[in-house]
Amino acid sequence: MGNQLKRTSKSLGGDIISTPESLGNAVRSARLQAGLTQEQAADLCNVGRKFIIALEQGRKGLSLDLVLQVLKSFGLVLTISPRKL
Repeated sequence: MGNQLKRTSKSLGGDIISTPESLGNAVRSARLQAGLTQEQAADLCNVGRKFIIALEQGRKGLSLDLVLQVLKSFGLVLTISPRKL
């Protein structure tokens, strides 16, 4: 699992992720920014292409372990912070 993309100077911008769809959009943006197909991303992340597709589509019920594995492979982190009311 040592595969990891080097981040380019263009940032994804610290988007607030509040739905599975917004997480999927962030992953898709990272993949496209890296110039990868879904198949190439799956190989990089050590997951199946169907998992990448499901994640990008914002499907619910995906394995958190695998989601975190994909984020790590793209050089992304999941940060938890209190919601501003």
